[in-house]
Amino acid sequence: AFAAPSSCQHCLRCSPEGKPALKSGDLAEVQGKADSEGMYCKITEARSESEFLVQALHQGTERQLVLKPSQLRSLSSDGLQKCGACKSVYFCSRECQRAAWKYHKPFCAAASSSWDPAWTEDRAELLQLRARFESPSARQAASKQGLVEAFLKAETFVQKWTQPGRAPHLAFGHQAVQDAILLSLPLGTLALWRGVADGANSELFERVAKLAELHLRQVRLLVPRFHIAHWTALHHVWGILASQSLAGAAGGGATAKRLTEDLRKNIDVAQVYDSAAAAELQEALSQGPEQADALAEGSRMFQMMAQDPAKLAAFYSIDPEMPMEQKMERMARLLDPTAYAGTSAEKAVSRPTQPKQQQKPQQKQSVAEPQLRLKTSVPVQTNGHPLISVVSETSSADREQRASARPTTAADKGLKDKDAAAAAAIAWAASACEAAGAEAEKLLLLNELD
Repeated sequence: AFAAPSSCQHCLRCSPEGKPALKSGDLAEVQGKADSEGMYCKITEARSESEFLVQALHQGTERQLVLKPSQLRSLSSDGLQKCGACKSVYFCSRECQRAAWKYHKPFCAAASSSWDPAWTEDRAELLQLRARFESPSARQAASKQGLVEAFLKAETFVQKWTQPGRAPHLAFGHQAVQDAILLSLPLGTLALWRGVADGANSELFERVAKLAELHLRQVRLLVPRFHIAHWTALHHVWGILASQSLAGAAGGGATAKRLTEDLRKNIDVAQVYDSAAAAELQEALSQGPEQADALAEGSRMFQMMAQDPAKLAAFYSIDPEMPMEQKMERMARLLDPTAYAGTSAEKAVSRPTQPKQQQKPQQKQSVAEPQLRLKTSVPVQTNGHPLISVVSETSSADREQRASARPTTAADKGLKDKDAAAAAAIAWAASACEAAGAEAEKLLLLNELD
């Protein structure tokens, strides 16, 4: 019950004729369907060669779907062949094995000349890693290299034990997988943040972003759209994208574009839990050339500041518990201490203001959704086993403090508008990245609570 049956590691489990080998009673995994990606189901009726009726559990409710063969990955190991080296992963044929070798090689015991332990042993190592980096001070004290290495270990656990061809492999949404993701996200985000001074790290960003995307998929299978866990996952995505903008990356790859579009479609979710953050997010996603120039200038200013190790160390040592206004002032002063001498915190971080769109009334649907508070855990179960604990809501005091720290006045007349806007952009991106890390930390720390 803790693990899922295996399927071909490479394909959708095809018959010799090239058609998916599916029949009534088979277990399958949904593929290529946006709102159900990764969901497990049981085929209840084969209506034709091109249409199957399936039964699944989605957000705690039984659902029936009509799907095409191309949307189903069979989870039957009948007729499959084991990898001759590791004897742990299954394939339809030698052709599938060769095609999937690039992805299987890092986890093949023969290729790495190491014994392939059970997932419980790998998880024990992961729990030791979690204990090492559990406290924020420990993560802050770690080097960028240490953070990256820890992130890669957590990522490896997810990739290795969710391989569809592995027997057994951990089911999508399994608690151990979720623990690994919730450990990896703060580590990866902080590593991205540490690496901003060196410019964009597209490879690391892609790795962190894909895990954040996977986390979004898991949350959406388990809770309704307006659940606090969904907003928490979206908020972390926002922080990851902000760190990339801060590093001066333009556009990003396919993953970044998918996540950006995802945020755009879910601004109404943000409005339910944090209207000020929703307005800020909407502004960031709809920024014109002037705002883009300001962020680019902010990135340039940060790169210049980062050339001074003392300033960079001071920037990273800013106390996360400090009031938002003071944090943003310190960030702005470190970016350009001469320009901001004698100015107030509000002036130092002010940015060109735009008329805010009038907030829409909160949707009635959201009122009925559970709003989980800090130190509350709701285990979602399938077949009696916990899959994920969804927790935490940013406190009202935190939201009020954030709202009060957002300046509404124009840029300081004594400063150049461009410099003020750039400083504001860098401070905003830093704040978004930090806040997202804090949200992931809440999930990580509260995930084990009863």
